[in-house]
Amino acid sequence: MTPAGAGQEDGYVLGYPDGCEHGFTVDGQPTFVDHSAEHDVDAHDDGGENYVPSWRGRAYREMLAAVLDAIDLPHPATIGDGEIHDQVLKQRAMHAVISARTVLERPDGTSWDVAYLRERLAEHPTDSYAHWPPVYPTGAS
Repeated sequence: MTPAGAGQEDGYVLGYPDGCEHGFTVDGQPTFVDHSAEHDVDAHDDGGENYVPSWRGRAYREMLAAVLDAIDLPHPATIGDGEIHDQVLKQRAMHAVISARTVLERPDGTSWDVAYLRERLAEHPTDSYAHWPPVYPTGAS
């Protein structure tokens, strides 16, 4: 059972623009509709332990998106690419765990932690191995 107002207390709700049934764009990116300007989202504070201020909810979503970026890698094309993929994933997952643990222990620094995680992920790019299915330039086959 979810608490009343869950998913809306931070000013964001999962949206379905373009008629997308599952809240994702055609290229697989999650979509969010910002309703914080329409409503005073902090007015929903009932003093309960489940309340999350709007600024912190957005920061948590940014961290969750960064963690997903860290571990949701393209599939490798070959066995050799699989070995590189596994090493990249291992490094990226380690940085994601460190950042997530830090956010849980010290939530006021979330924005800094997100930026730090994104910097660490850039050090372990996913273009270091061939992906499956292969992506061809326009017009090529």
